[in-house]
Amino acid sequence: MYNFRTLVRFEYKKLFKKKAVWLLLPLLMTFAVLSVILPSFSVAISNSETGQTYMLYDLQQAQRRESAAIKGRLIDDSLLEEMRAAWDSDETLENGLPASVRYDGISSFILSSLRDFLKIENASQFTGSADELYALRARALKESWTEDGLTRGEQQFLSKKEDSLETPFPYGYSGSYDMIASSMITVSALLTFLIAVCLSSVFSSEHTGKTDQLILCSRFGKAPVYLAKIFTGITFSLAASLLMLLSVTVPSFLLYGTEGFDVPIQILVPLASWDMTMGETVLILSGLCLTASLLHCCAALFFSEWFKSSVPAMGILLGFLLFSGFFNIPETDRIASQIWDFVPLNLVSPGGTIHNNRLVPFFGTYLTSWQTGPIFYLLLCILLLVAGYRVYSRWQAGGR
Repeated sequence: MYNFRTLVRFEYKKLFKKKAVWLLLPLLMTFAVLSVILPSFSVAISNSETGQTYMLYDLQQAQRRESAAIKGRLIDDSLLEEMRAAWDSDETLENGLPASVRYDGISSFILSSLRDFLKIENASQFTGSADELYALRARALKESWTEDGLTRGEQQFLSKKEDSLETPFPYGYSGSYDMIASSMITVSALLTFLIAVCLSSVFSSEHTGKTDQLILCSRFGKAPVYLAKIFTGITFSLAASLLMLLSVTVPSFLLYGTEGFDVPIQILVPLASWDMTMGETVLILSGLCLTASLLHCCAALFFSEWFKSSVPAMGILLGFLLFSGFFNIPETDRIASQIWDFVPLNLVSPGGTIHNNRLVPFFGTYLTSWQTGPIFYLLLCILLLVAGYRVYSRWQAGGR
């Protein structure tokens, strides 16, 4: 009726006529791919005992191959004793790496649980049983709740989550999912830059080109044009987000394999109380990345119309990106730091979600940060779109 498809096609035509779109998107995708690949091939590790030097990639591939032999086994007394025997052995692999790399993931699990609690620097310093290991983990977990300033209600909620977990935890290798999760901050930052540059002129170009007078004369008013611009911006942002996520997911799977989807999150984050796997964690972080890009898109479109210029819109988004990347609020300030955790660059990171035990009260229960964040982002998007339409519909070309 309103030739909506024609309007959207026209908006996309204007968008893809910009050199910035064709330059930035492939460039940022390449940067995302390199951020996954380069660390493995640019870091060298020296073995102090044998004097050999090998690349981080060699260590990661050895860990992947060797850990397949103990995949799915419970981290219990039997596996701990087997790991200690491997540490005492002089057996090496063909590439000179010690055969104990098979148990590196378990060593990391022990250190992450107990390093600060027992003041140990090496997992071999822990000689206790599996029961002692999990008991110490529970004590370390409760101490972390106190340090984070959790309320009694939050601690009771998390205690119930802990009771639902089955221990001992089964071990598994999940190198690719670990890499993807740690790359989410990079992906979100690159997407913010792309959206700020490419979408900040969607509305402002009408004013700078003085074509808004033609829109005022349109038969069906400005609503269809506004919806077409919003639809174009949102679909472009979501499509770009999927491409950027693929740019870190595909090389991660190629380098580290696809196994590990069903590995419990506690293998990577031992003090987490959530009943989820590494694959589910990556899906949650990917969803947060998509909603964050949607929020940045709506903000860019709103500021584009509000200021009638692309420069302030671009400056606000990029300025806040830089500010949020360097600024931090100490966790001792509970309210302010928890609010700051919902900044997109913080929320899409494992540290702002999986490591974050602080909850949000919600009608007698509690919501986690990854549950609250998307709701908050979507509400902000609606407010920005409604406010943007009010500004857009009230603008008169003669008011210049």
